[in-house]
Amino acid sequence: MPPTVPPLPSQISRPCGFDLARLPRDFGDWRAEVAACRTRLALFDYSCLLSVAVRGPGDVALLKSVCARALSDMPVGAIRYGLTANTDGALVSDLTLWRRGADDILVMTGRPEDLESLTTHASRAGLADRITLDDRSDETYVLALQGPLAVRCCEDDLNVTPPAAFTFVTAAQSDVAGLVGRIGYSGEDGVEILCDRDTAETLWQRLARHAQPCGFRAANVLRLGAGLPLFTHEFAPPVTAAEAGFGHLRHDPGAPAKELTRVRAFAHCDDPTAFDRFAPARDRPAPGTIAITSAVSWRDDGTALVMGYLRDDDAAKGQPVRDPREVFTDLWPVPARGRLPKGRLPETA
Repeated sequence: MPPTVPPLPSQISRPCGFDLARLPRDFGDWRAEVAACRTRLALFDYSCLLSVAVRGPGDVALLKSVCARALSDMPVGAIRYGLTANTDGALVSDLTLWRRGADDILVMTGRPEDLESLTTHASRAGLADRITLDDRSDETYVLALQGPLAVRCCEDDLNVTPPAAFTFVTAAQSDVAGLVGRIGYSGEDGVEILCDRDTAETLWQRLARHAQPCGFRAANVLRLGAGLPLFTHEFAPPVTAAEAGFGHLRHDPGAPAKELTRVRAFAHCDDPTAFDRFAPARDRPAPGTIAITSAVSWRDDGTALVMGYLRDDDAAKGQPVRDPREVFTDLWPVPARGRLPKGRLPETA
């Protein structure tokens, strides 16, 4: 734990949407940050996310149009995951939807273009006179408490009883003025807190005294370990919801037939600098190859964990595949989703 609490990262430079170049990489030791999240308590600043309040009797119809999933059964206090796609059915971004009232849904996204896209969808769907869109990005800060001690921290330190998974509570009468949702991006139990700037600064200083502040490098290792996609990477090639493993969440009747499968694999990499220079594949894989969209160093012996796409017939064969960029070798598959067994965690984690 750092002897001095670092400042809230978003108070120094608040990105407009998800921008790797402007996010803190770490707070001194990314491995210790991963270990803290796996075994104790970690604190993340995700205030780079943008938010827009969709209000009015057309809120559900608009977001159904945007996300191509049924939302009419979404009760107040629920959180749903949504996916956006282009006219060809290729995924573009992902959203979280927080239903705050009967005609009030807060949309969280890391992609600035999604704010304009909501306006476009409302016009095309004939809903412009049934909804209002209120950009709340400047007023909404997002902190995440993740790890085995997150629930206890909420109860003991914040006076908040965490809700059930994918739901949230309004915590105006507790030590947290805002929304507390039972979601996360680490594969561990935890909550995300949506609050204003003053509350975020106070909470960060308070929580960082016993929760390990974590940067994006730790978050990236953790989410790959849990099999979670990052829209700027896993949606970089033109892939459909079904190919990305989300066919149950988004249905595009006009989308092309499924040809790919999202996978994870352990691999070997001789160049330790490859991870800092890594860029996601932009093309769909050729037969016998893997289109690698994410990669992290997993062990000091050169072991890497990667995520990407195989052609369905290659995935069915279960045979070795090749990285066409020849950065990663000796690829062997692991389950595409879910947290990896403890014996396969990164060293020191």
